[in-house]
Amino acid sequence: MQEPPLEGKFDQEDLEGTLTDVAEELKRLPSLHDALWDLFREVRNKKDEEAFELALEKPERRDEFYPRLSKFCLVLKMALASIHWVKATPAATSDRYKRDAMFFSKAQSVREDSLRRGRGLPGLRGADSENAHDLRPG
Repeated sequence: MQEPPLEGKFDQEDLEGTLTDVAEELKRLPSLHDALWDLFREVRNKKDEEAFELALEKPERRDEFYPRLSKFCLVLKMALASIHWVKATPAATSDRYKRDAMFFSKAQSVREDSLRRGRGLPGLRGADSENAHDLRPG
């Protein structure tokens, strides 16, 4: 019997956390999607992009939004690369996840552009280029 190609080449502790159980991650996709939407419960019109941008003015919401969006998009990318997930998932669900990932990514980009220009943050209007580092979110 042939030895596995990586056997003996790495210490066990070096490998801890390096492999991801894709199936387990994909099971989390619906809850990651729900957690993202949960941040915007109070937004009545779910198609109003400006309402989402305004909701992201709150620093504590932004602090939750960015990691949730990042994790959702990462797992969605894994899902879309999994032939099993693509075949087993209804097209409507897959399309909704992709649409929502694009929508939230756009909201993130718009919000970051606003922050760079100093809109929506008290005391930053008209900031010059010397103070551009002061425009960081949070």
